[in-house]
Amino acid sequence: MSTTGKQKWANPNSYPFNEQAKRVLSLAQEEAKHFRCSSIGTEHLLLGLVREHDGIAANVLRTLGVDLVRARSSVEILSGHGESAAVGELSLTPRAKEVMDAAVDEALRLHHGYVGTEHLLLGLVHEEEGIAQSVLGSLGVSLEMVRAKTLQAIDLQP
Repeated sequence: MSTTGKQKWANPNSYPFNEQAKRVLSLAQEEAKHFRCSSIGTEHLLLGLVREHDGIAANVLRTLGVDLVRARSSVEILSGHGESAAVGELSLTPRAKEVMDAAVDEALRLHHGYVGTEHLLLGLVHEEEGIAQSVLGSLGVSLEMVRAKTLQAIDLQP
């Protein structure tokens, strides 16, 4: 959490998101709209990570058996659909904002000069009570497994 009251990730010049991470946020918004939600939650971030095929996070999730069909089905069971379609830019839920802050923290901890999908996935692991964690649990994937596999994948990067 930020001590200044301002989200750490809100300053793209200090914490640049790579193209895949930006795409995840766009895909997460699409998922939130698909489920007729008024804001982007942790579950939508998870679905965005699964959909961004080129990122480290998607590879980790695939390795753990998380695919889009099963993840979407679990989101639908756990949270259903909203009542009306959202229009325009959606904001992040408080938990999703915490995920973003944690992603920046992970990038800093790893001495990376960017925030990528791997950091977003590690940030998601920090938020232990969101719908995304319930989705992963319903698919037989623990947060510890996600963290270990993600750190292993980062170590294998050139």
